[in-house]
Amino acid sequence: MLSVFSIVKKRLSEKLQTQEGAPYTEATLHMTSTKNGAPTEFPTLNVDSLGEISTADCLKGNKQCAIISTIELRTHSDVSLDEAREIMDKAGDVMLSMGYAVIQGPEDVSEANHVISTRFRRTVSGIEIKNL
Repeated sequence: MLSVFSIVKKRLSEKLQTQEGAPYTEATLHMTSTKNGAPTEFPTLNVDSLGEISTADCLKGNKQCAIISTIELRTHSDVSLDEAREIMDKAGDVMLSMGYAVIQGPEDVSEANHVISTRFRRTVSGIEIKNL
């Protein structure tokens, strides 16, 4: 089966935390992958896959040729909504650079802390996965 979720997480981490010139370090931006619960460290970028459904299969029906990947990003801040938006702007730029389009948000979904949520979608072929 085709999957790009781990590639997307790795690319976000590299571009936001570890590459030269990255705006954050692992100590200043925490990354998680869980839909449940609030983070224990702030600020946090939560990266979740909302599905990678088949959109094209081979004619024999035994393998996927392309998937539709939907990724949700949530930024959590205990300081301000502006900090959460700034992180989302930078993470969103990384998603757009990978060919994803915004399908929902960014929107304030705060309950306790300051939280911004945005969903992205992209169709990815098996050949493109290596170049994502």
